[in-house]
Amino acid sequence: MRPPWPIVPIAALCVLAVGCSAGGSVSGAGAPTSGPGTSTAASSSAAPLASAPSMTSASPALPVAVLGQSRGATQGYGSVRPSTISNGGDPTGIVTDVSWTSWGGSQAVGTGTGYYDPPGVPVSNAIKEQATVVAFDLGTCDGRYMYQAIEWYFPASGGSFQPATYLNVCSWT
Repeated sequence: MRPPWPIVPIAALCVLAVGCSAGGSVSGAGAPTSGPGTSTAASSSAAPLASAPSMTSASPALPVAVLGQSRGATQGYGSVRPSTISNGGDPTGIVTDVSWTSWGGSQAVGTGTGYYDPPGVPVSNAIKEQATVVAFDLGTCDGRYMYQAIEWYFPASGGSFQPATYLNVCSWT
């Protein structure tokens, strides 16, 4: 009586699966051999293990950094490449329509629209202007890989990146 499924191809798949999960090599494994209960025709149709891909050359995926961690009424923090960043306060703490030109390196840089607060002018008179956002200080905070510092500035108003003037978005200081 013939079984309802072909045994040799299933057995070959099992051997290949074991070989792949063991890094592509199984000690003592080789091409199937003829023996009692197997036919030479069935054995010669199975693929040799030498053609199985090796899984040992793949490197583990690096974690993707998030922008700080969320706190209270903030927005965008705790996520990757947020399009809106809000510190949860007045308009000078918000940048919208952020388009990131880099992410994952020592600095993430993007541009968006924020409110520039000129010196000596009330916040209510802040000017809507293009802002450059820089996230930096990659590290682990509370078990998450993140940019732990952020700063934005307004180039049209003479602003530039000042790494000593930032918001710590890990500890929120």
